[in-house]
Formats: sequence, structure tokens, C-alpha cells
Amino acid sequence: MLPSLALASDDAFRIDAVFVSVFRSDDVEDEDRARAVERRLVELLAEQHLVVGVDEVEPFEDYSAETYLRACPLDRLAGCAYVIGERARADWAVDGYVTFLDEDKEAYRIESSIVDVARSRTVVTFEVQIDEGRGDTWASAVASMIDQLAAGGEPEDVRDRTDRTTELEDYRRGAVERAAIAEGLAALTAGLEQVDVRAQGAALRPTRVTAADLERLQQQESAPPWQRLGLTPAQYRRMRNRGMDADAFRDRLSGRAGRLLFRASLAGGLAPARMTYDGRWTVDPETQVVVGLEATNRIMQGSGFGGEVEVGIGLLSWIDVSLGLASRGGTHDWLVHAEATNRPREAPARTQVAASDLEGIARATLAPWPLGPVRPLASVGVSLWRGPSVGRMIDFSSVGPLEPPPVPTALRLRLGAGVEADLDRRIRLFGRVELLPQVGGLYEARQIMGDASQISDRDERHLRAGLGMIASAGLLVLTDPLWRRQKVRGDGRP
Repeated sequence: MLPSLALASDDAFRIDAVFVSVFRSDDVEDEDRARAVERRLVELLAEQHLVVGVDEVEPFEDYSAETYLRACPLDRLAGCAYVIGERARADWAVDGYVTFLDEDKEAYRIESSIVDVARSRTVVTFEVQIDEGRGDTWASAVASMIDQLAAGGEPEDVRDRTDRTTELEDYRRGAVERAAIAEGLAALTAGLEQVDVRAQGAALRPTRVTAADLERLQQQESAPPWQRLGLTPAQYRRMRNRGMDADAFRDRLSGRAGRLLFRASLAGGLAPARMTYDGRWTVDPETQVVVGLEATNRIMQGSGFGGEVEVGIGLLSWIDVSLGLASRGGTHDWLVHAEATNRPREAPARTQVAASDLEGIARATLAPWPLGPVRPLASVGVSLWRGPSVGRMIDFSSVGPLEPPPVPTALRLRLGAGVEADLDRRIRLFGRVELLPQVGGLYEARQIMGDASQISDRDERHLRAGLGMIASAGLLVLTDPLWRRQKVRGDGRP
């Protein structure tokens, strides 16, 4: 029925929600009188608006909305009213600060702001001086001003919009505001001794917790809020200034600790992983005896591309350990060449083949600053590499005296650096580059028989393994923690 009533008359009840902040005073003993001014305004506003009381606002994790307003710095009253008004999903908010001017508390000064919550801005901030018996004049003028502002058009909640308002809408709204402010101030000026307009149309942002705020909270009699939440003062300040609730902040603060991690990535680069096999021998045609044989299986620098999967667990918020399995495909080559002592001949071209290697990896990853959306990475690990088998490329039963060499292996360090960015609460994109120095393993295997100098065309290539460098990019998925930090009680103790 409310929308129908709102259309019936300019004096009908409106569905615009108005939040009236806690009116404060410069003297604690005068706060009851200041709250009385607040209550009179609420009574007048309630005749035509839905008024949201401070006790109806959902509390924060460690304090109520009223506690927040009472702790608000005096130069940020409008910003604090905006924060609580937005939390209450109100369309308008009004704040007030009362200063009593005489011992009888009959004359006082009110500094007040009307806040357009949906558009995050003050409509007007003004100060008035009131003599005994004229408090209703001020409250009526403020209520009337909000009535006219609300009547100028349904509040457009830009919190749920992505498009910008048009210039025509902005101009119309500005005209309504100017008319409402002018009429309200005229009523105040006619009925009160002094009216001083401080500001109009100022943009508002949620107030930020400062070092001075932390010091003030530290000096209060009860345990400070960060102690009740089990946080440090710096962590509490960061949580508040980011607009996060305590549970979400603790979740981010815990980082990797106690979580299972799953990484999957694509990787490519240059590494000592290309296998090249060369087998040559010379036979005496009269005796059919091999007079010279030389066969070498070497690992040299080569490019490769593939993928890697990892599973791990977070030990601390900024460090995890994992086990991974990687495989990269690359090009390998081989040559088998036989000749007779009386008929030397040139070796044929080398045969190119594609094959994949396999590498098991143990790694520790350091990712500091878990609260940030982007963080650097550093990793250190060790891996056992296993190359492709020559026996899968060459049928050694058909190549006479040659014997299949052992599968090449390498023990490598993996020293990496990179970056990680949050895509979601549990999904992160990462990229890293790793250096792969070899510390052990079998990179070369040789078979020698007779006098190798009898081979007329020998392998004269100068091959080097070199230092590997692999770049990878992929996704990291985190589970919920397997264990959590101990909860703290309201007094800050476990």
C-alpha cells in the first residue's frame, strides 16, 4: 500500500529510508540533551519517512553501530553517518553535533549535514544557533528539506548500477537540491538567530582508520577491538580501511597456511634435455671383425614445451611445499653408421625424432604479503630428470655390435622467481621463471671397442649441455584450511 499512498499526496508517507546518526556533544554530561535533539528530529521525520534507528543497524564484528558513531572523529561526522547509513541501506542520513552555549543549557549550536547515501555525497552542511524553545524550528526545517529532496525523484541507488546518469538527470536533480536547500535555509534564517552554510555537494568516502584512531581505541577502558579479534593494530587498521569483515580478513591473512594446493601450468624454454645418439663402427671385410667402434649418447641444450602438475600444502601463510610431475616434448636425433676398412664412406644425415621426458620435482614456494591481490614468488627445489630411451627409437637387435645406452638422468636444482595474482578467493594465476643448474646424474654414456681411429668419418661435433631456463604460467587452486588459528574470546584471550 505504501507506493499508492506516496502517490496520493505531497504530504503522504514516503518510503525513502532516513538514518539519523547519534547526536553528540562536546561535554559527556550534555549527551542526554543532545540525544533529545536527535529524538525530536526522528519524531518529525517519522511522520513522512521510514526512519532507521541506530539500534536497527547490523553491528560490526566487534562493536555496534552506535559505538562506531561515538568514536567517530569530529571532523568526519558526515563520513561516519554515510558509512552507517549505507550499512542500513538508507537513502538519506543526518548527523548532528550539539554545543551548549550557556550554563543553563538553553542556548546551543548545532552543526549538521544531510547526506545523500545512494550517491555518496553531502547535500549540505550547515551550522545554526538556537535559543530556548526554538528547537522544533530547526527539526522542522531539516525534515522539510529532506521531504523536498525525496519528492524530487525516487533515489537512484548507484550502488547497484553500472551506467552513468545522464546530464539532464544531473541537472534536474541539482535544481531540486538547490530549491530544497534554499527553502529550508530560508525557514531556518527566519526562525533562528544565526545560520551558516559550511559546504554543499561534497563527495564522501568511507572514513579511514588512522594512527590517532588506534591510539584513542587503545586508551579506552575495555579491550581494544583488534585484541578481541586476535589481530595486531596494523592488521585491524588494514581490515577496516579495506572494508572487509573479520572472517574474510582472517581468511586472507591466513594465506596458504593449512591449505591443500593444486597447481597446473604450461611450461617451455631451453634446457639440457635434447638427446643426441651417435653410433659408428668399422669392420674388417676379410675377417668380419669390428676393428673400431665408438658410440656416444649425449644430452645437449634444446627447446621443449609441455606441462606440470603439483600438489602441496601450506605450512605458513607465506610458504608452501609441493611435489610435482613435469613432462616436456622436444626434438631428439640419432645416427647409426657402419663401414668397411677398404670402403670408407660418409655418414648419412641424422634422423630427427620427437619424444617426451619426465621430471619429478620437490619444491618450496615463498609468497609474501598474502593480503595483497598481487604478490611476488620465490621458489627453491630439486628435481630428478629422466630423458627418453634410445632403445625406443632404435632397434638395437638389427645394428650389430651396438648396445643400448642407459637412459639419461640428471639431478637438478630449481631456482625460481615469479608473480602471483588473485583471480578469486581460491583461484590464483601465477607465472615464474626457473634456472636449472645440474648437480649430478648421467648426461653422457659411451661405448668403445677396438681402435676408434679406424672409423673414417667420426663425430666431431662440440656439444654443450649449458644451463637450463624454463618459464611457466598456470593456475593455483587452494582448498579451505585443514586447520585454523585458535579462536579468541571477547577479552582477547584464547
